[in-house]
Amino acid sequence: KEEASKGAYLFKGKKYLFTTCRKFKGLEADVVILIDVDSSNLGASDDKNLYVGASRAKFELGIVAVLSENECKEICSLRELSAKRNYQKAIATSINSKLLKMEL
Repeated sequence: KEEASKGAYLFKGKKYLFTTCRKFKGLEADVVILIDVDSSNLGASDDKNLYVGASRAKFELGIVAVLSENECKEICSLRELSAKRNYQKAIATSINSKLLKMEL
């Protein structure tokens, strides 16, 4: 909370603007990074907040989501995505994005 105030996040001396998807409606940015995306957002085909946030990116969209293998499998099932073994890639492809994976 100390680093973030009034719509700006201070990191290594640089300010990064941030807001909620609701407040961002009607605006655009060159790059948008959505955080705190979970299985309920990706599993619902009509999640308006996810759509609003994702559709504001002019050039690049990044989505940060921490999902288990079972959650990914469930999302593929709900969205009727065909995935033989790589559920994460099927989800990324369905929302027109690249899969970047980072192990914790």
